[in-house]
Amino acid sequence: MAQGGQAPRFLGWTNRRGVPVFALVLTNAFGALAMMNVSTGAAKAYTYIVNLSGVSTFLVWGSISFIHIRFRTAWHKQGRSSDDLPYKSLLYPWNAYFGLGANMFLALVQGWTTLSPFTAGTFVDAYILLPLFPIIWFVFKLINKTHFWRSWEIDLDSGQRVDLDKKKSDFDDRSGRRLNWWQRVLKSF
Repeated sequence: MAQGGQAPRFLGWTNRRGVPVFALVLTNAFGALAMMNVSTGAAKAYTYIVNLSGVSTFLVWGSISFIHIRFRTAWHKQGRSSDDLPYKSLLYPWNAYFGLGANMFLALVQGWTTLSPFTAGTFVDAYILLPLFPIIWFVFKLINKTHFWRSWEIDLDSGQRVDLDKKKSDFDDRSGRRLNWWQRVLKSF
């Protein structure tokens, strides 16, 4: 990620043997969180990890739904047909909007048990990623000087896989001829 410009540059540095030293140190420092059970108890460390991973799961899946909506909007605004897509979502756009809304809702209510009785530590543990996620995104945008693209400006062709233009399963690997329906069924097994 660091070499792709999506993480701090110092994490991409490698020694002469190709070992990403700083990235290893950072990930091991986070791995030390699991060792907190020595001083604070295994249950407390487990609760920290579960809360952070739960919120991050909702944020990631909400982001995937948002990106799907943006991609399909750009696809439509640029005059392309959904028939040209190699894979189509079954109930688009309803499933993408439902996924976005449900994950936003779940991210907000996942820590409701911290409200009664209220303690600042458990509240922060349950909700720290909600403000941190947009802050990290905004800082990434500022550092890399990127902007939010309009639907008709999004490049939909760079990095496109040519091998997805035709279904490989519909063609014989050796001769390149189209298979019969029963041959396609057999090949799917």
